[in-house]
Amino acid sequence: MNEVVYGFKEIEKLEIEIAEGKDELNNLVEAYQIAQGNNVYLEYVFDATSYEDLIYRYAIIEELMEYQEEKIEDWKNKIQKNEDLKVQLKKREETLKNQITNLSNEIESLG
Repeated sequence: MNEVVYGFKEIEKLEIEIAEGKDELNNLVEAYQIAQGNNVYLEYVFDATSYEDLIYRYAIIEELMEYQEEKIEDWKNKIQKNEDLKVQLKKREETLKNQITNLSNEIESLG
């Protein structure tokens, strides 16, 4: 039974994290869409005033894109983990209900 309580708490925690990250994820997706449509990243890189500036700007864009990809992957993993926990808890809950029913039947047959 302790597993079920822990599972529900874990699901609740993940749902809060997912909800909190939803705004951030929406901002990342919006920024990505804007960048894709307007080539903002390319404009930023090619507005460099020197070769060093070009390399610096490229590195920043590369880090930004990696960060966005990591965040998106992180949220996907949390959502998947949450869904998996829900399935596991449902199965565990059914198992426990069956055990309760079986034990109730055994008690009735004894008394």
